[in-house]
Amino acid sequence: MKRKQIIALLMAIVMLLLTACGSAKNPRADKSDLVNRYEFGSEFGLASKEPIKVPKLSEMEYVHYDTTELIDNLEALIDKVPEYKDADTLFKDYFEVYKHYREFQTQRTIVYLRYSQDQYDEYYAEEYNYCEEQSDIIWENFSDLYAAFAKSPLREELEEKYFYKGYFDEYEGYESASDEYFKLKDQETALEMKYLSLTAGYDWDDKYSEVAEIYIELAKVRKKIALERGYDNYLEYAYKENFGRDYTPEDVDVFLESVKEYLVPLTKEIVASDAWDGIKVSEFPTMLSDAAKEMGGPIAQAAELLITYELYDMYYSDNRRSIGYEWYIPKYEVPYIFGNSDVYRTFCHEFGHFTEDVYSYDLDDDTETAEIFSQAMEFLAISHTTGIADPTKKDMLKERLASFLGTVKNTCIGGAFEKSIYTMDPDELTVEKVEKIYREYQVEYNGFADKRDWVYTHHFFDYPVYYISYALSVIPSILISKEEYEATGAGVARYCKLLDRTPGKKFSAVLEEAGIGNPFKEETIKEVAEFYKEFFNLKK
Repeated sequence: MKRKQIIALLMAIVMLLLTACGSAKNPRADKSDLVNRYEFGSEFGLASKEPIKVPKLSEMEYVHYDTTELIDNLEALIDKVPEYKDADTLFKDYFEVYKHYREFQTQRTIVYLRYSQDQYDEYYAEEYNYCEEQSDIIWENFSDLYAAFAKSPLREELEEKYFYKGYFDEYEGYESASDEYFKLKDQETALEMKYLSLTAGYDWDDKYSEVAEIYIELAKVRKKIALERGYDNYLEYAYKENFGRDYTPEDVDVFLESVKEYLVPLTKEIVASDAWDGIKVSEFPTMLSDAAKEMGGPIAQAAELLITYELYDMYYSDNRRSIGYEWYIPKYEVPYIFGNSDVYRTFCHEFGHFTEDVYSYDLDDDTETAEIFSQAMEFLAISHTTGIADPTKKDMLKERLASFLGTVKNTCIGGAFEKSIYTMDPDELTVEKVEKIYREYQVEYNGFADKRDWVYTHHFFDYPVYYISYALSVIPSILISKEEYEATGAGVARYCKLLDRTPGKKFSAVLEEAGIGNPFKEETIKEVAEFYKEFFNLKK
């Protein structure tokens, strides 16, 4: 699900939060009451001793935010950085600018919700488009600001007091984005919005060719964006600039080969079945709340926050965007859940994201780790949900594991497809060429192909090179599920250990710290395969 794009910026306040909360790892791990937790930390209600007034999600108002002052203040601060003589004053002025950004980001998240609730509302569509365009400009200014911090004699003191050691390393030699870059980003946003408009609703098969042509245009624009930023291709750009990944496309190649050897053969024997009958959407909050109470600790606290403030919007309607996601609202320091779905596991999935964001202050370090929290929560929550007959629950858990396996396979197809698209010359692309590339990977993993299937994956259009994150994160999610299956509570304990990870670590380091197998290692994929054979009683 589409999550925040400005993760690095939010890490800038982590040291304030960690110092104030007294935990070197998890700022909120020792808080017994999340609903009334707002008595510590920064100016945003945390240091004031006054609770933040969190309205219900339905009552949150969208207000257009004029970014002129924010951008002017950012540019002025960038120019002024060399004049500062002490780190405390510099950070104080930075923090004032950040508060303006925080308000903009709040409105950006709320307007995305309103647009998602009614994709035919022209006002919210235009406002969302505006916020996305402004977000690109604002983020580039913050990058310029961090580059100025990197050059400052106060750098070491800033890192020690307010950021973390080595925070500005990646900004050494950073070059400001050109006017051409912003023009290209505007073109990209316009094409994404055109895609969203064309695909609103569920009956757009007759628009297939037009949608496919939009994708080709996006590939061309994205290649230009990568070249403008000094990269050979968009894949390299996305790995570094959009995601900051600690693994390479070559690592992914190893993973893809292991999946084909050990997991793809199992998909011929294991097929997910529909086990979601009879659960009403109105029952979701109570069911999840009861399951969370049984799991206890931070998971129970997060569920209490979710239910108390009704921070969810989950039901099915043709007017709503066909998507599920969780996004953080900085002003209220809470996430919210949206879903155009009447499936309980979707609610559980987004609650996993919700739980992680509540405890990390939205400071997640990579998309792969974030997706572990959501996918593992599907199995854990269902395992602990009461009020479901044991035979039905068993079927639901079998369906989840089967679907996990299918997710690995299908997102490997998507990951391999995007790698091919973004490393070739986009001028060579035609609709037929794109179809051929996608079909080849479908046949390789599925044994059959559907030339039209790829256009229904919105990530290819509006969140490129994200899809492989699902495949990679499913493996640790399966391993957590395996622990819970083998010993009740063991998977929950592993989940909480992951929740309490050290800020700043990336995917592979996070897995090592939590004691979870790394998907880039062949033995990890073999372990997953053996678990499936045992669970589904397959021949060894």
